[in-house]
Amino acid sequence: MKRTDIFLILCLISISAWASTGQTHPSVLKQILNKIENVKSDIVQAASKKSHLQSSLKQTETSLAELEHQMDQTRHSLKAQQKILSDLQQKTKQNQHHLDTEREALTVQLRAAYISGRQPYLKLLLNEEDPNKLGRMLIYYRYINKDRIDLINTLLNTLQQIEQTQEQIEVHTNALHDLENQQIEQEKKLNKTTHTRQQVISQIDASIQTKKQKLDQLIQNKENLEATIKKLNESKIYFQTEGKSFLQLRGHLPWPTRGNIIEPFGQTIANSQLKTDGVLIQTPNGQAVYALASGKVIFAHWVTGYGLLLIIDHGNGYMTLFGRNTALYKNVGDIVHAGDLIATVGNSGGYATASLYFAIRYNGKPINPSNWCRKM
Repeated sequence: MKRTDIFLILCLISISAWASTGQTHPSVLKQILNKIENVKSDIVQAASKKSHLQSSLKQTETSLAELEHQMDQTRHSLKAQQKILSDLQQKTKQNQHHLDTEREALTVQLRAAYISGRQPYLKLLLNEEDPNKLGRMLIYYRYINKDRIDLINTLLNTLQQIEQTQEQIEVHTNALHDLENQQIEQEKKLNKTTHTRQQVISQIDASIQTKKQKLDQLIQNKENLEATIKKLNESKIYFQTEGKSFLQLRGHLPWPTRGNIIEPFGQTIANSQLKTDGVLIQTPNGQAVYALASGKVIFAHWVTGYGLLLIIDHGNGYMTLFGRNTALYKNVGDIVHAGDLIATVGNSGGYATASLYFAIRYNGKPINPSNWCRKM
């Protein structure tokens, strides 16, 4: 029982006792009533502060998820720009090689033209008496001139391609530098938001001092999740399965990520009647989380106690739940298949270390994932 509750009860007992003896002084009664009002006010303020802190945590961790997603996109863009630059540089090398070859060929032709130029072209033709030989010579000179013109045009075209490629390299190099600067700014913002998150968590931890308060918080978290599941079931959003049903995959499903189960299904929480409704998998922060089977994403939001939570409907009443993620890569309405990347492991929800909350539900009721997934 909370200290405030005990104090209120004692105050009420005191008032009753004094009232029964008929010796209650108005000023004493007024003092007690004032204390009661002060305690009630403290309770309201504490509840409001707790709600405000949870709201701040939700906002901070949602911002962190968005930053993680943006940084992931920036990393992909950086790789794409680096690939483009590499291809352009390779193209420049090839064009330069062609240019060297074409210059050498043109040099050979010009040298031959210079040598033959010592005997004027008209003189060679006029001194030739054999008509057949004269015809061949005309064709020969025509081909030489055409080949020389073609080589010059090819050379000019290669030079133009090199110039265009250099311009493209400059554009993509600038784009690469912009992305690198963007990544630096995102990392700064991420570090700042992470620090803010830690401050909020410290404030939440300070407000939860006793084991009973912690248990009360866990019960509240569980109630929030149950309310979410109930609402989803009432919405009648069902996934139409194709191929093997989720039930047929029992015992053959993969785990959503690699790691150690540090909190098994059905474990008693804090010596209470409350039991775990899923498993907790300890794994490095940022590790990929994959879908177990085909389904439809029906929930992808932040929930108190579970952080960034993603729920997939697999049809026929089966759902899989993935909580405490750093980032979600699927949105409500997305169709997923076995092996699709859906999230990355994190510690959202106000936790100190990274782990994945993973659960399976049938018609809203928890079932043991270890009975459905292959041995880890």
